[in-house]
Amino acid sequence: MLNINWHIDKETDVLVDKIIVRAFSLFEKNNMAIATTAAPMDLRLDMIATHNSACPLDLSSLLTAEDDDFLHEIKGIMFNLDRRTGRFKNGFMPYFAVKTSQGVSHG
Repeated sequence: MLNINWHIDKETDVLVDKIIVRAFSLFEKNNMAIATTAAPMDLRLDMIATHNSACPLDLSSLLTAEDDDFLHEIKGIMFNLDRRTGRFKNGFMPYFAVKTSQGVSHG
């Protein structure tokens, strides 16, 4: 089991909160079952675990992404993050992962 770093700075906290609000708004707008089966805190924990352990995310770009891209990314994170290890399963890698000169940054 991985010891996940749950600490985030204020700027990251604000972005994660905005992502959660947008995600649940879109879940409801699109009548997606996830709107009633998941809680905002579930997504908050998934976003922090992803950003701090699986791979850093470009949260600003994710927040402003087109609706379809945004939803695809959020659902991918929620359905593929192994909450025991803080890593992704099923070969999933977020499109909005921070890119470096060597490729995608891994946490």
